[in-house]
Amino acid sequence: MDIKQLNDKNTIHFNFTYAALELLGKNLYSNVWNALSELVANGIDAKAKEIKILIDMTNKEHSTIDIYDNGSGMDYLDLANRYVLLGRNKRDDIIDNHTIKYPMGRKGIGKLAALYLSKDFYIITKKDFKKSTWNLNLLKITENDIPNIKKVEARNDISELEKDLNFQQSGTILHLTDVDMSNIGVQTINAFKARLADFYLVNSLDCSISVALKDRNTKKEEIVFDEVKKSIAYKNFFALYDNSNNNIQKHMKNNVVIKSSVPSVEMKLRNTVILNQNDYPRVSGEKEFVDKFGNKRVIPYNMVGWIAMHSAIEKDYAVKNDPLFMKNNTYRPNQLRVYIRNKLAVANFLPYLKNTQIFGNYIEGEISFDILDDDFLPDITTSNRQDLQQEDERVILLIEILKPIINKLISERIKVANDIKREEELFFEKQKLELQKIKDQAELKVESLEKDNKSLKYDIALKNKDLKSEKKRNSFLNSSLRIDQKEFMQRLHMFQINLGTINNIIAKWIKKHSRNNLKIENILPDIKTISYTIEKMRGNLKYSSYASFNTQDEYIEGDLFAFINEFCKLTYGDYKLLNVYVNNPNNLECQISFSPQDISVIICNIVSNSEKHRSKNLFFELGRDSKGNYFIKAINDGKSFDFNTINNKKELFEFGKGFTPTGNGVGLYHIKNIIETKMCGQVDIDDTRKKGFEIQMRFKNERFKNNVD
Repeated sequence: MDIKQLNDKNTIHFNFTYAALELLGKNLYSNVWNALSELVANGIDAKAKEIKILIDMTNKEHSTIDIYDNGSGMDYLDLANRYVLLGRNKRDDIIDNHTIKYPMGRKGIGKLAALYLSKDFYIITKKDFKKSTWNLNLLKITENDIPNIKKVEARNDISELEKDLNFQQSGTILHLTDVDMSNIGVQTINAFKARLADFYLVNSLDCSISVALKDRNTKKEEIVFDEVKKSIAYKNFFALYDNSNNNIQKHMKNNVVIKSSVPSVEMKLRNTVILNQNDYPRVSGEKEFVDKFGNKRVIPYNMVGWIAMHSAIEKDYAVKNDPLFMKNNTYRPNQLRVYIRNKLAVANFLPYLKNTQIFGNYIEGEISFDILDDDFLPDITTSNRQDLQQEDERVILLIEILKPIINKLISERIKVANDIKREEELFFEKQKLELQKIKDQAELKVESLEKDNKSLKYDIALKNKDLKSEKKRNSFLNSSLRIDQKEFMQRLHMFQINLGTINNIIAKWIKKHSRNNLKIENILPDIKTISYTIEKMRGNLKYSSYASFNTQDEYIEGDLFAFINEFCKLTYGDYKLLNVYVNNPNNLECQISFSPQDISVIICNIVSNSEKHRSKNLFFELGRDSKGNYFIKAINDGKSFDFNTINNKKELFEFGKGFTPTGNGVGLYHIKNIIETKMCGQVDIDDTRKKGFEIQMRFKNERFKNNVD
């Protein structure tokens, strides 16, 4: 009936213009997802068993969205008396075959969600096998016009989901046109599926919800509907309170890893914590309220759900516990979601608690508190329908219930954080004592060598007096030299060989130059050889006379891990610029054939690069993986490398490409050449680290090739 026909000389009825409806829609919904969730709620209230959402982004600025449900459907009277009537309280309806007792909606304004998304949409509805199609078109309407829906002829080309409706006794399709989704990408749509699941307690619904995406590359037969499911990283939970019937604990791990600056501490598993429900009896009870008629009324309340403390909320660490962990601009896991009648009422209740404690933002949870929207009590939702009035006594009651639970979860997380801190301090103190012990032993060894050297010089001076010929003198000296002096002579012989290599290369260049036959492309391989030879000499100088290994041979048989440990302790034990640690937690031996000079080249270059990146600590992690391959991981805590400055991290290993102000681009080249060419292994750089730098070297237990470029 035309509202104007209801007016008489004593009574004038209110009427809504298009301007009023548009203003209401803008205030109620802040984005596409909130509006879509409201339209899905309408299908749930219609007792649908299945809801489908098809988003067609073939033309993103003019996208179409179809929402199908197989609920009760609508006839002419339903549309005229219920759908177009704003503010109708669905909970006041007479209970019959066409209504439900406890609907999600209450205010009768959910249909404004369609107006928020589209100014031209169709309602294809079916009730008792009778189908009709209606259209609301606001494209040419003025602000003062009164909107209306018009019945149109039945068509089969309006919605691709109409075939689903044809097989049902009742149901509804809402076909929205010209929806602007130009700023929404495929990843956002995927996150929307998880976010849509958060709009409802899907485990409590007697209804399945699924979403399909179509773009210009999607063929009709490739349209697949994915069921909306919760995307919660249960395995990343460290502590949990749960009084729901969903047994959240079964999805958790018994123990998790938690971030630490010390790799060995971070690898330690931490036992998860389950709070005892009996410690929090205030979650349910009765309380006196003033109802919407001004009368005092005692109403029961019950807070049901789960609240958890994450082990970590940084994605790089959280995925180590649970690969499902997702965090982006569309979906955030660290939220305490409050539901009323299975529908989201507050996306994040944490700000209501005003908790500023450390780890307060590690909380995630889903709780129901239906008394917030009790039929007998006043409406306390804010004007945008997405928050609650914080001063209301029901909100205050919920805050009082939640605070002790939240505080206990935070205290458990702080407790394990303190444990980790103590373990880190103990590790560094132990390393410090170990380094001091090595330093003291080295000083004693130096003093002993100096004393022996003085005695040796005196003995040689006495023997020289009795020598009668140069030949006899040389023979006598050679027979009386100490072992450490013989090793020095052998190292000197090695230096002569390496210098001879460099001299031969230079001589070759001079000869080619004199013949005008020296080309730049022929020089680069020789430069690589010279660079590698110099690195070997430098490493041997650093190792000096401290070595307990045989360093006179190019290759030796021995424990590579023990060699690395001794090299680092003796060479960098009292190093002022950088703390160098070697960690072999399982005390593994790596008995292989290796070149001490090559290993010294690797370690010295890693130390040099760590210094250039302003590192304070450098860790060498030694071990063996599940495939039986040995590995060496070098991890520093210096300035992280910006991988956006290169096209591919393989560029870091190219000869002559430096990426630091003082680098010459040869260190990583030699490391890769030694590991992959001589040791038949693999080298990789971890480009996911947000801080520091990590290089990983893996190789098998076999004799290595005796060649290098």
